[in-house]
Amino acid sequence: MKEEKDLRIAYIAKACHEANRVWCQANDDDSQKIWSEAEQWQRDSAIKGVEFKINNPAAGEDAQHNAWMKDKIDDGWVYGEVKDPSAKTHPCLVPFNELPEFQQKKDRLFCAIVEALK
Repeated sequence: MKEEKDLRIAYIAKACHEANRVWCQANDDDSQKIWSEAEQWQRDSAIKGVEFKINNPAAGEDAQHNAWMKDKIDDGWVYGEVKDPSAKTHPCLVPFNELPEFQQKKDRLFCAIVEALK
């Protein structure tokens, strides 16, 4: 049963990742790789995001971002104007309400996909 749940979460995470990638492309950001070529840390982050949303269905719209931000900070990431996995810098390490609208919509899209597929 746990294997089925883990597989389901992985499928939802893949769908979220791919939607995120296409959302970025539609907004002139071609930096995201397809799921199968994404770094393991990116896939793990999507899986954690899906698990958080499933386990916290009533959480406010900033909660998903706050959980993602905490995971990043706990892993040594810091705010930086450019996303750089080697330096562990990310421009989205700010409160949800300070994110550009593009990024807020990306977070909402992620949550909507989890809701639809869980």
